[in-house]
Amino acid sequence: MVLAHQDAWRKHPFLTNCTKKPLPGLGIAAGIFGVYLAVGAITGSGHHDAHHANVTYVKEEIGERPKLE
Repeated sequence: MVLAHQDAWRKHPFLTNCTKKPLPGLGIAAGIFGVYLAVGAITGSGHHDAHHANVTYVKEEIGERPKLE
């Protein structure tokens, strides 16, 4: 074609590689993070609700508010 060289810039490697993979490594990172979440959910690590201390607050122990005069 006579005007084929006018569209040659569309096939330049700098432009075509950007559209194919704009965020390199995102797929691998998402996969690793998904495995991390799955292992955490299966093993239940970090979620020990039975180990929390029972705290009771008694208003009489605190006393009354100071009054401004």
